[in-house]
Amino acid sequence: MIDSQASYGFGGRLTDGFPSQVIVDVTEVCNLECIHCPHPEFKKSEYYATRYLDPALNAKIVDEVKERGVGQTQYIRYSSEGEPLVHPKG
Repeated sequence: MIDSQASYGFGGRLTDGFPSQVIVDVTEVCNLECIHCPHPEFKKSEYYATRYLDPALNAKIVDEVKERGVGQTQYIRYSSEGEPLVHPKG
């Protein structure tokens, strides 16, 4: 259940209301090694775990934005630290 009194703690030019933009990483997996990208180094770190966005979590994100972001959230942008097209459910 979503807490209707929740504050998201944004400051400065942003408000404490629901985010105006939601950015979601689809995966951290990438099969490329672009020269401009830090991903090849990230793959060597202890934090890399070949994770993918779970479809159930994605549905929860969409539902929460639909419920709480009315009139505030402009979009959900799907991006990635990896290559989104390698997601097995994509």
